[in-house]
Amino acid sequence: MKRAIVRSGRFKSLEMLLLSHPEGLARAEIARRLAVSKPTISRDIDELSSELPIWEDDSRKIYLNKVAYLNEVHLNSEEIQAVSIASRLLCRKIRFHYPAAASALRKLSSVVEEYAEDFSRTIRRSADIFDTAVPNDGSEKYGKFINTLTAAMVNKKAVKITHYSIRKGETDSHLLHPYHVEPYAEGNSLHVLGFMPEINDIRI
Repeated sequence: MKRAIVRSGRFKSLEMLLLSHPEGLARAEIARRLAVSKPTISRDIDELSSELPIWEDDSRKIYLNKVAYLNEVHLNSEEIQAVSIASRLLCRKIRFHYPAAASALRKLSSVVEEYAEDFSRTIRRSADIFDTAVPNDGSEKYGKFINTLTAAMVNKKAVKITHYSIRKGETDSHLLHPYHVEPYAEGNSLHVLGFMPEINDIRI
């Protein structure tokens, strides 16, 4: 039993270490930091790979794919309601195909179904809207756009944003480190907030 507890604690330490080093670490360095042998850490990595998105790149560095990483979040009913309300506002304001939102809502729905069936059904209806939305104004690209920005945020990468200025009547491109995405209050559109290196400031 004691050996299993030690191993479980080491697994968690390995997970936290990889999360804090998105650039990846060599197996020898991981073993050194966790004070175990390289064969032991290799066995741990192989076993954890069946539960976590642990990858090894061409340079033999081990890293955790943060985009695919499943966070363990505990929400009470009031917090789930807050997320549900936010999703209802979004799907009423902007209709676009967004599978990630549908998947998240169905997970919330399954959590509350056994003790609040009507509440669960309402959340599933929001998920269905994101699944079945068929816009005709080009906003079908919104879901992919958000996913690209999310990957950039998680991996601390910049993206190239192309923007058409109605005032200038021209299109320009900028590098942006995205921080946040939110629906625009007026019209079927999204805004992204981020840092622009060329002006050394935050812009929407």
